[in-house]
Amino acid sequence: MSTIVYQPFHADGLALNLDRSKDFGTVTPATFRRFGERIGYPVPEELETLAGAFTDRMRETWRSVIAGGMPLTPEMTELIRARLSDLPLARLS
Repeated sequence: MSTIVYQPFHADGLALNLDRSKDFGTVTPATFRRFGERIGYPVPEELETLAGAFTDRMRETWRSVIAGGMPLTPEMTELIRARLSDLPLARLS
């Protein structure tokens, strides 16, 4: 669920540090691998792979939301599109 369209959530910092940052714009699949390494996850590369797979599914879902005519105003749609184009994690293919 994208909260960027709701006024109180236009600020975009993460609640907790992820890879020493609260800036969502720095999050990539590698961020999750490094997190796995830091917490001692047995196979940290799996977290990177899962993050990439989730990102792929999110993009597919977003395309179907647009195509399916979800009840979003044009302004909401544009806010979400702009946000996705700004995030390295969302731009990966």
